[in-house]
Amino acid sequence: MRSRNDDAAAALRAELERARQRVAELEAALAACGHGEFPFQVLEAIPSPIFVKDEQFRLVYVNRAVGALGGFPAEYLIGKSDYEYLAKDEADVCRAGDAEVLASGETRASQEQLTLRGHSRQVQVVKSRFVDPATGRRYIVGYLTDNTESRHLEAVLRRAERDHRNILDSVNAMIWYMDREGRVTRANRQAAAHHAVTVQELLGKTVYDLFSEEFACICDRSIQQVLATGKAQLGLVEQGPYPDGSLGWFEIDKIPYLDQEGRTTGLIMVVTDITVRQRMQDELRASEERFRALVETTSDCIWEYDPDLLITYISRSASTSWALRPRSCWARPPSTWPCPRRWRP
Repeated sequence: MRSRNDDAAAALRAELERARQRVAELEAALAACGHGEFPFQVLEAIPSPIFVKDEQFRLVYVNRAVGALGGFPAEYLIGKSDYEYLAKDEADVCRAGDAEVLASGETRASQEQLTLRGHSRQVQVVKSRFVDPATGRRYIVGYLTDNTESRHLEAVLRRAERDHRNILDSVNAMIWYMDREGRVTRANRQAAAHHAVTVQELLGKTVYDLFSEEFACICDRSIQQVLATGKAQLGLVEQGPYPDGSLGWFEIDKIPYLDQEGRTTGLIMVVTDITVRQRMQDELRASEERFRALVETTSDCIWEYDPDLLITYISRSASTSWALRPRSCWARPPSTWPCPRRWRP
């Protein structure tokens, strides 16, 4: 998430620098084009929205791109202040920025909301002061960038990130995202709670920071295998340590993480604590073994059927009575067994 924010910030800074350069070029062009009157025709060649305001904060020029942005004829805006076509709160923001630029002479960039003909637009505004060398009159020259779509995409990305985080944190498993160097780049709350740290504290750590050296080596070998082959390892059941040193059982899935070109750039590790389930299965197996031992020592004839009435188990006493080997009776209905010799007429 921080990487995307850093990239977005860098892109905005680059856009701001380009805007400042264009405003500087515009000022130079205006200064070179004559005295007292602006040859505004040269600005029509610029595809981006450009406006000029006088010291009374009234528009003295807008190019066609401004009219297209607002859905107004350019002539409609000439001579108007922001209060005549914007809501008061939006006009107040614009007026404050204009006054600051006019007084200080410094270029100012800001994000503003403009509601034009019922449609709200998010725009980046770069404003600069221009002083006519012939008359000494001060003007505000502005350059607009419509960021509505990019802002919408940012909001969609934030919602997707929030939904993804909620899903990660609601899963009853520990989830780590790791890069090719084995560093944690993302984790859910369950993973952090397992190590008694925050999610932020997990970021940047490797398995060697989180586990004993012996267990970390085992984890690292399987991680490197997934990264090298690009093949997932699913349903691995391994015994591993808790932070207090005690051992538990864990079911582990290691899934390669691919970029847009299909290259493996990391992996996702999903770990489910199955210690309680494993202990219950062990206890069940032990109970079954005790039951089998008890059955084998009884003199009663005991057998088990499946839903198709095929034998799945026969006790030693029963197999002795029929003079059969136990396994020869499995998957056979009793009607196919030979009649015991002592029962024959």
